[in-house]
Amino acid sequence: KRYHTQRTVRRQTVGQHTFNMLMLLQLVAPDSRKEVLVAVMHHDLPEKFTGDTPAPIKRASPALKVLLDELETDLTPLYLETDLTPEEHALVKWVDLMELTMFGLEELKMGNRFAEEVAQNGLQWLIAVKPPNDKASVLLREAVIMGYGLNVPGIQSNYSI
Repeated sequence: KRYHTQRTVRRQTVGQHTFNMLMLLQLVAPDSRKEVLVAVMHHDLPEKFTGDTPAPIKRASPALKVLLDELETDLTPLYLETDLTPEEHALVKWVDLMELTMFGLEELKMGNRFAEEVAQNGLQWLIAVKPPNDKASVLLREAVIMGYGLNVPGIQSNYSI
């Protein structure tokens, strides 16, 4: 289960998150190589064994993050490693964070103010990096419109609504 330490209107599993990432990938980069699809499908597989440790916990405890990263590295034989270009790695990271952001924004639209931090953090990260392509830029603009009014540095200066 994702967001197990936060109040959410609906539940999301890692499998649902992965499916949503695949849908976003299809939307923004439909010609992606098979290796990119496989990387998305397997990107959170170690969490089957470690659980989905919340990002704020990893940020609060750098030592814990190191241990979890080592454990996930030890689990790599359990899932397929892919040989991605730096651009493809960035694309996988982008769809991962866009999916998180969209979940947070949808929760907000349903009235869940507890999701504001998730949406803010996701939008802040997405605004800080260059979208992988024009289709991703359009999707990001739509997310910014949904999140307009949130306290996100750069949202007003980088995007005019």
